[in-house]
Parts: sequence; C-alpha cells; structure tokens
Amino acid sequence: MRKAILLVMPILISLNFLTFAQELKTFGGAGYFAVGLNFLNIKDLNHVLKQNGYAEFSRGFITMGGAGYGQIGKFLIGGEGMRILQKKKESNDKNLTLAGGYGMFKLGYVLFRKSNLFVYPYAGIGGGGVNLKIFENKVVNFNDAVANPKKVFDAVNSNLIFDAGISGEYRFGRHGGFMFGIKAGYLFSPVVGDWKMAGEVGMSNGPKVGVDGFYIQIMLGGFGFGKIERKR
Repeated sequence: MRKAILLVMPILISLNFLTFAQELKTFGGAGYFAVGLNFLNIKDLNHVLKQNGYAEFSRGFITMGGAGYGQIGKFLIGGEGMRILQKKKESNDKNLTLAGGYGMFKLGYVLFRKSNLFVYPYAGIGGGGVNLKIFENKVVNFNDAVANPKKVFDAVNSNLIFDAGISGEYRFGRHGGFMFGIKAGYLFSPVVGDWKMAGEVGMSNGPKVGVDGFYIQIMLGGFGFGKIERKR
C-alpha cells in the first residue's frame, strides 16, 4: 500500500501542477533600468547642519538603478536596487556630500490589463541608508591626514524600509520585446536607525534621517514570455 501511494503521489502532484499552470496562463518576466526622483527624510539632519553653520540639502535626490521580476499569472515577484546620487554643498572651507541607496524584495499583482498596458500595485521590504561626509575643501598632506584622520567626518545611517506603490507598464509585443513604464510610491521606515562612523563605530544622539519618502520613477527595459497556457 505504501509503495502504491509513493507511486501515485508524483502523478497527482504533476496533474495539480499542470492544472495550476493552465489556470495561470502566463509565465515570463521583465528587467529594466530606472531613473527617478526620491524625496528623502532629512529635516532633522538639515536642522543639525544649520546649527553648526553648514549648508542644508534639498529633499529631492536623483536615483538610478535596476530591477527585475518574474510573472506567474497575475502575480509578480522580484527585487530592485537603487542608488541615490550624491549631492554636494560647500560651506566656508568645508565640503559636504550626501548620498545613499536601497535594495528591496517586492511582490505585485496585475490589477488591470488592456491590450499591452499593465497596471499593478506592489509592496516591498528591504534596507537602505544615507552617507554623510564632511571634509576640508583644500589639498592636504597625506601624512598629516593619516596622523589626524578626524579631519574627515564620514557617517552612515541605515534603516529597515517598507515600500508601497503602483506601476504602469506598456509592453511593445506579445511574447517579448521592449517595455516602458512609470511608477510612484512611498518608502517608510518604522524604526529609527543608528548612525555609525565609517560604518563601524556607533554614534549616539544622531538626527533621524532615512530614504523614506515619496518617489517617482521612469522605467525602460525588456520582457519575455516563453510559454502561454490556455484553459481547455
């Protein structure tokens, strides 16, 4: 009896999988390059910079990166990585730079489809952070810099982040080809991250800062589907 069950089980699993595949109908994926604008949560950081006589940063930062996902029926699963391009400010004899980035695991669901237009909401979870550097705006002697490395302030703040948004894509082709899209969403962090000097040494009493905030992106890439099943 046990041997019979062991023989029958793979057959049943295969039949269930085929039925599932016929119901899903669509298998494929897409990959794209994205460029956009993120509005970072840097109000507290700007307050500290202003108190110490430094220039403040505007909230809008240009972002660039890439992403990809696999599609099974109406469900999408994938990830993305975005780089927050550096901004630079000058204050007296000091230079300030602020940059960052984040990576996300994402899930989506095709809510609307008409011809080659696809619209889907998505949610994600990941991590991100910003890097603040303050250094002298002049040529320095290498040996002096080694002897007194405190002349350079280099601190990182990292956070757990969540993502929620909606994306619209237009796919040029049926089974594969070029795709163009626009997405907008909001990153938010429920927990304030700690600052670390050079990514290692803990720092107390740091301002709340993060990559959380509204964003919008333009996507350019390609897609492909190796198989399309139809219900019988």
